[in-house]
This record gives sequence, C-alpha cells and structure tokens, in this order.
Amino acid sequence: MLWHGCLQGLADDGVLSETEKYRAASIKRPEVRHKFVEMRTRVRQLLAGYIGCAPDELVIAYTEYGKPWLADFPELSFNLSHCGPHWVLALTAHRRIGVDLELIRPRKGMEGLVRRCFSIAEQAAWNSLIHDKERHFYQYWTAKEAFVKAVGRGIALGLENVQLSFSPEPCLRHIPSEFGSLKHWLLISPKIADNQVVTLCLQTSSVPTLQVSAYNVGVA
Repeated sequence: MLWHGCLQGLADDGVLSETEKYRAASIKRPEVRHKFVEMRTRVRQLLAGYIGCAPDELVIAYTEYGKPWLADFPELSFNLSHCGPHWVLALTAHRRIGVDLELIRPRKGMEGLVRRCFSIAEQAAWNSLIHDKERHFYQYWTAKEAFVKAVGRGIALGLENVQLSFSPEPCLRHIPSEFGSLKHWLLISPKIADNQVVTLCLQTSSVPTLQVSAYNVGVA
C-alpha cells in the first residue's frame, strides 16, 4: 500500500508521543516545526487505521540506524519519505519495505553526486543521456535510497554499493551480499505526479499488486 499527500500547514500535536513533542519543541524554525508535527500526525493516523487503535496509542520505536517500526505490531512494516510539502507512506506486512520521493528540479552539485554515488556503469549511462537527465538522476537516486531504507541502513550503507540498470524501469543489478539474492528484492516506480519521482523497494519473491491512494485531511 502506498499513500501520498501534501501537507496543509496544520500543526496539532495532540496525538504525538512525549518524545515527539519534545523533539518538535526543539525545532526553532516554526515552518519546519509545523511540518514535523503534521507529518508525524498523518503517519500516526494512517497506521492507527490499519491496526484499529487510537493514533496516540501507537508506540513507534527506532532501530540503531534510525528506521522507525511499531513496537507492538512488528509484523506491519512502513516507511516514509517527504520532499517539500509532498509525502509518501509505504506499508506492507511481514516484509521489509523502503520508499523515497524526490521532486524533479535542478540540484546544485548533481554531477558531483553522480561521481560519488553512482557506479562507473551508472555514471556512463547517465552521462550519455541527452534528454531528461534530471528525471533519470532522481530515478537512480530514489531507487538507491529506497533500498538502503528498506534494509534499515540508510545512506550509511553507501549508495554506490547499490547498483542499477534500466529496462526501461530501474532494477537492481548489484547489492551487498549480506542482503541476499537480487531475486528477493523488487523496485516499483508508481506514477504520482509529473514533477515527482517515487520508488518503492520491497523484499519479496513475487510481484505484488500495489494499491496507491491519495490522503485527504481528516480521512484515513
């Protein structure tokens, strides 16, 4: 399941945990603080809808690498990504999952990121492009991010250690051996909006049916 939405500037911390409230209070810039509170509220509302409890009853814990998980419902895996006001939340049961969202826009230092985070083959493929270089950059980037988030390691794993090919959608070509065979991992790139690139990485041996839903304020 993939939920997507856009923040509305609403900042009611009534359902947040005390730890989340403390963290929100430590954020000095009001617009950043409001974004944090609203995003955490949306996540709690959506997860609570699947579990059948009140949003403020959820116990969200974190792994040593900072990946959130539900302490009382570990069978439900979820992952969040946001860029600007836009966000996506991916959910599944009994599998690891990661998701990344980026807006297609000029990015300072893009060529430097390609040199540091892309393999030699990926660099050659990207540098050979004449059109849509920004979109392809974000396709590579979100796919790599989605995998490292799915395995719970984040960018500390090294994006250059996750290598891709396109046929025509991104697919995994090489991953660190500790995460098993490539056939047990799947990349999915759902179309959300023309100016957004979203990639989801799922630990699975079959191709699932992905349901994509827009989130409306007040409705989970």
